[in-house]
Amino acid sequence: MRGVRTMKSKLIEALLSGQHGDAVRDGLHLEGQRVYCEVFYFTVRSLPNRELACNLQVRIARWGDGDDATLSGDAVEVEIEFSGVLGISYAYNDQHNGFGDFDAPLDIDIEDRFRIRCQRFEVKKVRALNLADEPR
Repeated sequence: MRGVRTMKSKLIEALLSGQHGDAVRDGLHLEGQRVYCEVFYFTVRSLPNRELACNLQVRIARWGDGDDATLSGDAVEVEIEFSGVLGISYAYNDQHNGFGDFDAPLDIDIEDRFRIRCQRFEVKKVRALNLADEPR
């Protein structure tokens, strides 16, 4: 992903800096507010060239305008493919100790206790939705 300049970033920062950033901003009606990211699925697979790839589906929602820590209802569902995966870390306490010293172009904290080190990623699909309309 060429738009990402820093090696370590949070997933939302990486998405907003990439070519699909406008779609994510529009879907969330985002103007600098805080967001919440939840992972729905995470799969890892081996490619024929012996590289690892992983697919991720996340839902990103905007926090409400008040101080009551509720979500606004505006959300986007994003499907992402990471390729050239060099490492995946899960830490229940968000402390990714011993994640390795190897260098990777991208080190992305996907905020749900996972970090991915990879060569590149591609957004496959962005879908705007309202959480109030979703079945419970």
